[in-house]
Amino acid sequence: MAEGDVRSELLAAGERAFAARGYAATTVDDVIRESSTSRASFYRYFSGKEQLFEELSRACFREMRAAIRAVGAGEGAGLDVEIGDLLLKYRGLNERYGGVIRAWTELTVPADSPMQDRSALAVRAMFDETAALLARVGAASTGQEPPTGEDPRTRAALLFLLVERSSFYVSNRVSRIDPGRLLPTLTTLVERGYLADATPP
Repeated sequence: MAEGDVRSELLAAGERAFAARGYAATTVDDVIRESSTSRASFYRYFSGKEQLFEELSRACFREMRAAIRAVGAGEGAGLDVEIGDLLLKYRGLNERYGGVIRAWTELTVPADSPMQDRSALAVRAMFDETAALLARVGAASTGQEPPTGEDPRTRAALLFLLVERSSFYVSNRVSRIDPGRLLPTLTTLVERGYLADATPP
């Protein structure tokens, strides 16, 4: 196996292990078994599972941020199409990086680990990106004031968690909802509940 292939397989194996066992319960040995490589191969590329997790986190965050920033960026598609496309991309990200996202949102990283602070920062950054999306294409972009007492970051956090948790429960078959029915329903909820004022009459 070529050098780059070994590293890519270790990253993919790490994500599978984190998704199956959670960050805290996953060990380097789990990743090695999952990747069918060796301890020497693992430590050639990573100092430990923390570095592996951090690299997966950076890749996931970059892809999420790019998907969010593409909405309303002047591509010419209708808002409903762009929101549907964003949710579809998120579902793909959740399938690929589910263990990383779960560690962020559930803060399953041990309290004494430096990853705890980094996970919290990742969650706050995603809330900020979601708030920027709402400001860009939502009611704020029409010049209207948000309802009294509404906090934009809380609104954004609730939207992000709606999308994240529903995707998790449906994709992992925790619920009996057909995954194929989630996307159109979620798109309608986001449009009507968050972006109705931004949709042209």
